[in-house]
Amino acid sequence: MQDVAKAGNASQPNPPGDFSLGHHRHICKQPHFDFVFAAKQKSENRFIRLFFAPTLATPKVAFVASKKVGSAVKRNRAKRLMKEIYRLSQHQLPPFDIIMSAKHTLPTATFSQAQAAIQPLLTQLTRRP
Repeated sequence: MQDVAKAGNASQPNPPGDFSLGHHRHICKQPHFDFVFAAKQKSENRFIRLFFAPTLATPKVAFVASKKVGSAVKRNRAKRLMKEIYRLSQHQLPPFDIIMSAKHTLPTATFSQAQAAIQPLLTQLTRRP
């Protein structure tokens, strides 16, 4: 019975009412990272650097926090903030593969500060040709 339910969800990876962010939506392989970086399209602000490339397939995302961000605790907090902000706005975004890279200032920000700064960068993607 569970297999049937899973198969039903597989045909539509992320319906509009679903705010989950499954592993099938993550960029995992180095060639995929290289593809997004090679597109040379980026935006940034004081909290994150956003790399993106248009895609015809299912849009995928990666959340990156280097050791420059700080300790493992700070890096994980930065990634959790980026994931939650992306998760809440994923249905308004066009089909882009996105890499969100945290800057050292992100872990000290509150959720509302981070959302106020990151949301405009994601919104800019909807205006791109």
